[in-house]
Amino acid sequence: MARKLVIVGLGGIGKTELALAYCERRCAEYDAVFWVPASSETAIESGFLDIARKLEMPVAEGTPSDETLREVQKWLANDSNYLLVLDDVERFADVQAMLPRGAGGHLLITTRIHDTGEWDTDAPVVLEPLTLAESTAFLLARSGRTAAGPQARTEAEALARELDGLPLALDQAGAYLETHARTGIEEYRQDFLRRRLEIFRDRPRATTTEQAQLEIVTTTWTKSLEMASRYKSAEPLFLQWSLLAPDPIPFDFAENRFLPNPLQPLEALYTYSLV
Repeated sequence: MARKLVIVGLGGIGKTELALAYCERRCAEYDAVFWVPASSETAIESGFLDIARKLEMPVAEGTPSDETLREVQKWLANDSNYLLVLDDVERFADVQAMLPRGAGGHLLITTRIHDTGEWDTDAPVVLEPLTLAESTAFLLARSGRTAAGPQARTEAEALARELDGLPLALDQAGAYLETHARTGIEEYRQDFLRRRLEIFRDRPRATTTEQAQLEIVTTTWTKSLEMASRYKSAEPLFLQWSLLAPDPIPFDFAENRFLPNPLQPLEALYTYSLV
């Protein structure tokens, strides 16, 4: 990988999943791998302070955070065999303010910002929606219907076209169809169209690709959450967790803070690909 690589794409296109896959496959090549949520300067700062803790830097209790950040920046500048992932960068200025000049390791950035001229990197990796053929094949595989006949394949292609090649929407639709094996693909598509119209009837018409794809994901998400909510406490658990940072949530935290036994609602959310 180049010293600095940017993965660009719309929300839900798979940027974070690609970065995760790279980390899983190549982590043994690095002495250290750091993952920092980077949607704001505050989030990046929090991630850098976490790096200080992981590196067990000898920072005295009560040391100002800016001093700790300088120690992290010094380490990043001097070491060379590490991978730093900045996930979901929204402003180049936030990254520029935190990273030392001439950082020696590898930097992997995911962002929705298509204008990467300020990033000082090689050409970005731009993730495009899946092709119609890829989307259709994925839907059939995810829903467990690869052995389906020509009619089902035609219906899967029609649904894939409505979902516009967006992996997140395709995954949620596939998970729903896998769970509800008696629901026909065309039945799902018709319900999807009805729901989308109903949800966005009183809102301005989507005028950009990103707005249209947000509508698609919102519609599949709403349908799946409605079904998962039939399991007691699944919806409140999901809504509460949506307010937390996009980091791993310890199970005992969920058990103590939200529900005495979150296994069943968690299973429901997982079944519909909501977690």
